[in-house]
Amino acid sequence: MIALFRGSPLAVHPAAVAWIVAVLGTPDDWSGVDFRWPQFELARTTVLERMLEPPTEGSVAENHAWRRAAEQALWSLDPTAELIPTTALGSLRGPDDRHGHYASESLALPCGGRSLPGLSILRITATAEQLESEDSAAVKQARDKLRKETLDAAWLARATTSPFKQAELKCAMDWLGKQLPPPKLGERQTQLDLAWLNAFTGWIKALDRNGDIIARQFWERASESTHVADVADPGIAIARCAKVDGGWCVADVREDSAAWLADVRVHDQIVSLDRKDVNGLDKAAVWQLLSGQAETKVTVRLQPALAGNPRDLKLVRDQAVDRDVTARELTTGVVVVRLKDFVKGTGGRFRQAIATALQPKMTGKRKPSKKPNELKGIVLDMRGHPGGILDEAVAVADSLLGQGVIVHTKWRTKVADRQATSTLDDLTVPLVVLVDKRCASACEVLAGALQDHRRAVVLGAKTFGKASMQEIKRPNLMAEFYVKTTIGRYLTPNNRDLDHVGTQPDVVLPADATLTFAPASLLTVGTAASPWLATGPGQATAQCVSTTGTAPQRLAADLAPRRKSDPWLEMATDWLACVPNK
Repeated sequence: MIALFRGSPLAVHPAAVAWIVAVLGTPDDWSGVDFRWPQFELARTTVLERMLEPPTEGSVAENHAWRRAAEQALWSLDPTAELIPTTALGSLRGPDDRHGHYASESLALPCGGRSLPGLSILRITATAEQLESEDSAAVKQARDKLRKETLDAAWLARATTSPFKQAELKCAMDWLGKQLPPPKLGERQTQLDLAWLNAFTGWIKALDRNGDIIARQFWERASESTHVADVADPGIAIARCAKVDGGWCVADVREDSAAWLADVRVHDQIVSLDRKDVNGLDKAAVWQLLSGQAETKVTVRLQPALAGNPRDLKLVRDQAVDRDVTARELTTGVVVVRLKDFVKGTGGRFRQAIATALQPKMTGKRKPSKKPNELKGIVLDMRGHPGGILDEAVAVADSLLGQGVIVHTKWRTKVADRQATSTLDDLTVPLVVLVDKRCASACEVLAGALQDHRRAVVLGAKTFGKASMQEIKRPNLMAEFYVKTTIGRYLTPNNRDLDHVGTQPDVVLPADATLTFAPASLLTVGTAASPWLATGPGQATAQCVSTTGTAPQRLAADLAPRRKSDPWLEMATDWLACVPNK
């Protein structure tokens, strides 16, 4: 407990600190990392050197950032504490504060033997928070609006006479450090390091909503092209059976896993695991039986979804490997490429994944042909793609476009275009792209370029809408952290600004992704971004899908699919079949 208020101590909330830091890295990643004023200033200087729109010294934006740093640090130690301009207290404690939100005792913030003028720290009582949570939505909205207007006006008035600067932040942090319990002999006051980390988060977020500070270990793990699961399993995902009360069925099968090689099918019922009946168990208990150490075996008894006798399988557990790019052949020559991230080397692995998918497979006892299948079409699946390295998105676009502008970029000191270069090995086959609301940044660069050049039909849902580029940089070789800041913005080849707007797909697929599809003619075809689908070849393609598409029938007929049903992917194959060769 930190005794800041007489009779009402301010409590340190370790969980609150851990929650904030967990966004930037796990608690273990930050464990032992020194972060005080020298590290704060190193990170801040690194950001300002590269930031697209740095604040001018003494500006309102800069003062706001210093203040937000102090507020975030205070909040990380106690979420009920609030830094408030003293001039606002009278209005905040008026008749509208009927639950006593601001009624508690306030404390002046000391600095160098004096108090910082016009500032108070107030702790919001739990009783007030509880009563306010019970108010109607309309009352909450009106109250929050009034409070924001009052506080904004008070902070603006204070900024003209006593702006919140670097010195004020250092005083606030020094004071906070004195409130923490003294560390044991030989130990470091790690809570103060976490408070300083949160102070930097508050500072950078005030200037750049996409800015961050990231633990070195966390970022270096995230930058890898493959990620291995912590726990091994035979490649089976589970869900409650639709037709067996209390039973568990196979919901999905991981490709190339032991379950996949044993031809386990979706909707097969799991009767027992290692001879233990699983009917009636909860999901955690079933998963505990299914998972284990890598290379160990689990005996699985299955009742096939299709008619047949139960099967007893001894399946080897392995660890799932999540890769930035994977590809598989849907039908002969038609490849679906799953792009999950743009990390170093993704552009090269994109082409290699397609080549590998086209290699002939063993069928029964017949040896495969040495000649790979000819590529006939690509479904590029970028659902859930958060973005990544711009250069890798450009490399993939270059392989698919042939020539033309890929993206217009604006940096701090220059404006530049990234161009595709035509080569003999460009991938010119029909192309369909799948996107959703999680496709962001570099993912939108690629989707926007393919759409503007009419190289692909883009299907799915509107993308996230992040038309900015961030750099993640380690300040020096000794730093145990990286800083992330916005260094540029982009426009699509047709000068579309996707920020807060996103890429509108050419064809909007059903948001719930159920087995029921509207006919293509009833889907949203020919958006403002892609009117060509409503006329000429685009209209012919849509008409072709409307009359020849069989995705609903295929899904309904497959009672025991190898993978979890994917209606959007099935719809994409219908569109791909109707896209004319160029």
